[in-house]
Amino acid sequence: LMHASDNGIADVIERMGLCNHISFRMYQLYLHSRDLPAAVHHCRIHMNTLRSCSDDADGIATWRKWQWIANNHHLFGELLEALAQQLPMLIDQTDMWQFPG
Repeated sequence: LMHASDNGIADVIERMGLCNHISFRMYQLYLHSRDLPAAVHHCRIHMNTLRSCSDDADGIATWRKWQWIANNHHLFGELLEALAQQLPMLIDQTDMWQFPG
């Protein structure tokens, strides 16, 4: 696994960019197999990892961190909405506030 603090592999922007792509694909796989708890768990871990990325002096990684967080919320919400439309009984709408973020 790549960690946000592991500088031996690549810089933080490259590592977190790759983690975003992997996480987005994992969300799709979890939700396609109707494993909502696993998707939510993965999203929580990924959001915590994004938030733990350190801010940099020039602000590039800082700006990207908040962009990644916003994109993650947007994509996860879109995937949940699509799943709710396909399988309305799978997601209890009253529990939506409990999803990661």
